[in-house]
Amino acid sequence: MKKYNPFDRASVIENKAVKGLLGTENSLAYKVHEIEKHLHSGGRWWGSNDGDGDSPAAQGLLPFKVIASDTQYTFGTVVEIFAGSENWNYGETITKFDPHEIFVVEVGKAPLVWKLRLANSGWNGSAHTYADMAAAVTAGKYSDVLFKIDATNFDAYPFTFQSGRINIGSKVWCQVMNSSSSADNDAARTIQFFLGAHGYIG
Repeated sequence: MKKYNPFDRASVIENKAVKGLLGTENSLAYKVHEIEKHLHSGGRWWGSNDGDGDSPAAQGLLPFKVIASDTQYTFGTVVEIFAGSENWNYGETITKFDPHEIFVVEVGKAPLVWKLRLANSGWNGSAHTYADMAAAVTAGKYSDVLFKIDATNFDAYPFTFQSGRINIGSKVWCQVMNSSSSADNDAARTIQFFLGAHGYIG
């Protein structure tokens, strides 16, 4: 009879059954499964429910519209792009999602440096941790990205976004700023985009 060797790789890792994201959070099996789901899970692309930046988000072809402030280098009005009631239609129960890509389809002026910021309400199953974007930003619970687009010479502009996982049921808010001047009208300060996200079961 072969003596069990706790340092035998085949015994310790290769033949061990794991639960992945349904198992112990932050365990090796959990993290490996999380990476695999991020790389290979089905994604969903989200846009506006009515084409005017209102929520809940929809999986159609109407982009979110967000307007920068008429004060240079200042965030504009907050737009709630996820209401927390979105239907993921995933075929399994999704408990978290991960915004991972922004797909810009139109900007109103060129060339501008933009900053896009997302924050979420931190839904915990019974209540929202943050009442609004300002509260989430104050707590440091936001992500943002910088990019530059020439509106006169682009078709669509995709880029990755590092947001971290968000609990399903959370509201997601967005603000943008750019390098335009106060003389520019709303059309010049408007950006339209879709948001790509992965869903997770745990």
